[in-house]
Amino acid sequence: MNPGTYRSVSDPGQDRIFITFDIDWASDPVFADTIDLVEGHGIPATWFVTHETGLLGRLERNPVFEIGIHPNFNEMFEGRSEEGGMQGLLTRYRELAPSAVSIRCHSLAQNNKMLDIFIRLGFTHDVNLFIPAQSKMELQPFTSWGGLIRVPYFWEEDVHCLFLEEGRENDWNPARFLDAPGLKIFNFHPIHVFLNTEHLSRYDRTRAYHRDREALIGHRNPDPAGGTRYFLETLITEAKKRNMDFGLIREIAVA
Repeated sequence: MNPGTYRSVSDPGQDRIFITFDIDWASDPVFADTIDLVEGHGIPATWFVTHETGLLGRLERNPVFEIGIHPNFNEMFEGRSEEGGMQGLLTRYRELAPSAVSIRCHSLAQNNKMLDIFIRLGFTHDVNLFIPAQSKMELQPFTSWGGLIRVPYFWEEDVHCLFLEEGRENDWNPARFLDAPGLKIFNFHPIHVFLNTEHLSRYDRTRAYHRDREALIGHRNPDPAGGTRYFLETLITEAKKRNMDFGLIREIAVA
C-alpha cells in the first residue's frame, strides 16, 4: 500500500483514506502502544503532536509517517495570558516540529488571524474543519487565501461515541465510511485507542489512571467487536482488502 495524493472525486483512483492522530499529551507508554499498532500494519499515518517526547524521533524515522502540530489555544481563549500571543504559541509549536506543514488545533480552534499566522509560519495544510459523515456531504479540500489548503475531515472516535449515545449511530463497523464518496479522513487519539473506548464515560472515569499504563490496562474495554481500537484495526484491514491506498495530509492537493 503506497501513500497517494487525493484527486478529484471523478478520478477513479480516488480510493484512498487518510488516518490521523491527535496525540493530546498522551503518556509515552500509551502513545507507543498506538505507534506499535500502526507500524504493525505498515501503513502511512499523520500524527498531530502536542509536546516534546522521545517518541517524536521514532515518528521521524518512519518514512511513511508525517508529523503535524496540534496547538492548544484554550487557556488563551479562557483569558489566561500566553507569552507572545497566538504568534508566540504557534512559533513554539513550530520549534517542536520544524518540518511540519500540517496543523490541526486542539478543540478545532480557528479564526482568520490564526490562518494568517499558519501561512506566515510555513504551514500548507489546515485540518480544522470537522464535517461529520452523517451530514452526507461529499468532502473536498479547497484553497483559502495565501495558498493554504483547507482539509475537512469526517470521522473522529469521540464524536462517534456521542452519536452512539444519541442513537445516530448503531455500531463500530467502518465499512459504510469507506463507501463514502470524496475525501475520507479519520481521526483518533492514543488514549482512546489504548482503552478501546466505546463510551466517553470510560474515558472520564479513568482520568486518574491516564498516565499509569499498568493501572489503565485493567480499565480497557474488553469487547473484541466494538470500540475505538477495534474500529481502527478493522478499518485498516478492510481498506487493505479493498486495495485502497493510505495517504498523508501533506500529500493532499486541490484538483
